[in-house]
Amino acid sequence: MTELILSDITRMKSGYCVIGLQAAGSGFRSVRPMPPRGHAWPAHWRHTRGERLRFRLQTVPQMMPHVEDQLSAGEPECPGRISEQELVRCLRGAETAGSRDELFGCMLQRSAMGGSAAWVKPEEAKRSICGCEIRSVRFRWKIDRWRAEVRMAAGEILESLPIVDHDWNNFLEAAAARAGGPNAVERVQSFLNGFVARTIWNDEQPFARIGLARPNPQGGCWLMLDSLFPLPKGEWLEEFAGRPEVK
Repeated sequence: MTELILSDITRMKSGYCVIGLQAAGSGFRSVRPMPPRGHAWPAHWRHTRGERLRFRLQTVPQMMPHVEDQLSAGEPECPGRISEQELVRCLRGAETAGSRDELFGCMLQRSAMGGSAAWVKPEEAKRSICGCEIRSVRFRWKIDRWRAEVRMAAGEILESLPIVDHDWNNFLEAAAARAGGPNAVERVQSFLNGFVARTIWNDEQPFARIGLARPNPQGGCWLMLDSLFPLPKGEWLEEFAGRPEVK
């Protein structure tokens, strides 16, 4: 059995992609346990970040840059869990980067359509997940989903990252439901870039995990926001509920 600390839960169309941390010397390395079939665990996935999960894993042929993939023989066991604070400490001992091009060991590419989102060539990237210290985050609704702009500790900016973090998506949906009305997006965005952004900044350990999507038909892997710490708290919504509607 391989024990992993569940660190990332991201939404996929058919379910969830998960990543865990495996002890490696004095630090950790990321492992992506895959279900027996396909890339996504089903929608009834019941585990949460920080749980210690035991999998029966076996290696699979590497498909760059997703070198973390391993195949699970079935559902994991859960003998315990750690706190969010301890989880972030472990993440700091796993793959981390101080600059944009250190994230995946290759140069980030700009969108050919002129947008601000970034992608990498899969044959150049050395991995598909990496953590980084952050200074700030801003949120923006674009077309049909929330995206984030993350400023790394050294000052470099990662723009237009699709938010695939499961916990954050749940929070964003709850905020939108509370907002209601024709100005819901404007109200939620103002709340996110005000109260929420300040709360993240004032936290002792703001940290992000940036992931790579599977290669698209054009052969590129887009960057995504896999995890954002601190994780959102239910009480933040109480602050939002008391705010006046944007006219």
